[in-house]
Amino acid sequence: MPAEWRRLALERLRGWDEPLKREGVWGDWVDLPARSTDDARRAVLGSIDAIVAAASGDADLLELAEAVGAKYRLEIDLASALAVLTDPSKGESLRIVTLEQLASLEPDSAVEACRAVLDATGDVTTPGLRMRARQVLAAADPAAGTAAFAAALDEGELPEQQDAVRQISMLDTAPARERVDLLAAQLASGELDAAIALEVFEAASNGRMSDPAVAERVVSWEPERPAGFQTALLALGGDVARGRDVFLHHEAAQCARCHTVRGEEAVGIAGPELTAVGARTDRAVLVQSLVEPNAVVTPGFGTVSAMPPMSALLTPHQTRDVVAYLASLTDGAPAADGVSHATVGELTGVGDSGGVAGGDGGTSGKNRVGTMLLPAAAYIVVLVPVVLWLVIRLRRKPAG
Repeated sequence: MPAEWRRLALERLRGWDEPLKREGVWGDWVDLPARSTDDARRAVLGSIDAIVAAASGDADLLELAEAVGAKYRLEIDLASALAVLTDPSKGESLRIVTLEQLASLEPDSAVEACRAVLDATGDVTTPGLRMRARQVLAAADPAAGTAAFAAALDEGELPEQQDAVRQISMLDTAPARERVDLLAAQLASGELDAAIALEVFEAASNGRMSDPAVAERVVSWEPERPAGFQTALLALGGDVARGRDVFLHHEAAQCARCHTVRGEEAVGIAGPELTAVGARTDRAVLVQSLVEPNAVVTPGFGTVSAMPPMSALLTPHQTRDVVAYLASLTDGAPAADGVSHATVGELTGVGDSGGVAGGDGGTSGKNRVGTMLLPAAAYIVVLVPVVLWLVIRLRRKPAG
């Protein structure tokens, strides 16, 4: 059997209980219900050793086969689990599945395994594995989980920090509440890292902070937009790979039908070409173009944008990811703004030291300049040829 078919079969087995919503042959979207792993387990257990052996010549297939085996086996012990979890040659998906199975079958051993993962140094573990270890640890020991999430906020990589905000805001411990309130205060003042601003805003919106007005203040920075779609929340922190997937495959947004990106499955001509959009457009304007497409319409594409506001079709997280993907499209040129890290205040000018106190509605200076100059440029492009044509016509018009 071709390797591609074997890989597809293993991927379907691994995700049997969480089926894809997209049919694999024609790409149609199908709302498949969740499925029990019992049937898959009965089918897999008798042949998993042979499947793993047959995949031994292909590293990717072997990782998938081992992950399927780890997911459906009914026995696991701490020693064998630790051997997998602390082996950097093993793939992240296999190690996460191993930890999850240990947590399901041997909860006490799983806590010890989580501590071993989080105590490991160097490149022994991966961000995804550490994130899952903190979640499993917090479920068993909220106090230890709180400390682990706090450490991730201070020292973890960006995905770990974002997950830590989400997780710590759901823990009912005094240290967790104190840390969440500190994050809220930093967001309101503009001192918070913009890459985790959306997660902190959502925690505030869900009533998990002492100051319920934090979310309202953030929305007031750009009140014309739906809550969660303010520039301060979406400009940084997105995931390029996820954003690419949304751009190419989202069933409602359908970005690739209207826009072209060279080298991608995006060849639409109804909207502007986006191959190097990240080299000519800063992140604030990218956010604006997605959330308020009629604020600035690219010359040559009419006076009213045909694109619907993405706030009606995408979640704030999906929109943030698309911003990250578009910002990455530079076609080898430098990025328009070169921003990879900034506080909320540095990025947008909002916060107690900026937009809110100044009463400017929260529109950042940078975003405001982009919003003003782009329409001016559009008018110039359209009007200059018209004026020149009129001048020539008047000069040629016979006297009397």
